[in-house]
Amino acid sequence: MSARKTPDSGSARTRLDDLEVGTWLSCVVYYRVDAIDRTSGVVTVTNDHGQRLQIASAVIKDETHSARQFGRTEEKTATELATILANVKDRVFTVMFLKQQTDASIATALQGVPADALDTAAKRRKFARDKILKGEERVLTGHLIDVEERLGRVQVWDLEHAGPRQIDSRTIRWIIVDDVKYVWNGRAGVQ
Repeated sequence: MSARKTPDSGSARTRLDDLEVGTWLSCVVYYRVDAIDRTSGVVTVTNDHGQRLQIASAVIKDETHSARQFGRTEEKTATELATILANVKDRVFTVMFLKQQTDASIATALQGVPADALDTAAKRRKFARDKILKGEERVLTGHLIDVEERLGRVQVWDLEHAGPRQIDSRTIRWIIVDDVKYVWNGRAGVQ
């Protein structure tokens, strides 16, 4: 895992020299699970800054969210899925969306297609709809950076590839957050 750059010393961080007993602290940290020792109840993790540590399983159970686990599934419209993603705040999530097509991906889709597969207008429309316009499915685990509501885009931090990514919220097919998998029901607007 690539570590993100830690903030410079000028950012607002706790100064250990001035720390006093009774002071409340807060932080948002994203962990990748590296090992689970069910006998001792210890989970070994690496945080998003590349630091490896061990956490008691009770702390994991009581204080963390999983990007993969879900106890129920709910169908939602495209608008509702976009709203869910825009409101995840600092919680970790996994989302499947359709990646924007590029000239290279379109050229790849066209390679090896026999001429008779595109010999009628109906076949060409079906091929364009199914293979070119749809976009490639992409699954991403991350957290929210920013929402660009006017453009329908969401900036997220991809935890697997340690970098920022954009998601077109209109192409979300499912999202797992807060123990629920929200799945697109095929409709655009709010029900």
